[in-house]
Amino acid sequence: MLDNGFDKCDSEPTLYIKENDGKFLIVVLYVDDLIFTGSDEFLIVDFKQVMKNEFEMTIRGLKLSKEYCSRNINPTLYRSMIGSLMYLTTTTVDIMYAVSLVSRFMEIPKETHW
Repeated sequence: MLDNGFDKCDSEPTLYIKENDGKFLIVVLYVDDLIFTGSDEFLIVDFKQVMKNEFEMTIRGLKLSKEYCSRNINPTLYRSMIGSLMYLTTTTVDIMYAVSLVSRFMEIPKETHW
């Protein structure tokens, strides 16, 4: 039990802020995901490197776009997959962001979206 009378819930996000000489780094930890941003590029790059050295992690640097020069795939199959994933988000909310991201490409899905 915490001092404020509330029990800590394991699924609530945790916020960390580092401030140094007017520069800041904000880190949000939610289950097994980290979201971070800051006012200084060096702080961000340094934080990423420290995390990569300490933990097994990936940086979600993939940029999805409608303009990819990859092959088209069967749109009916893609829409069916997205529909199934959307249904699954009712019980598995941690995939919501990824599902909403790939659902943007239902009009003309490409191999890279698959």
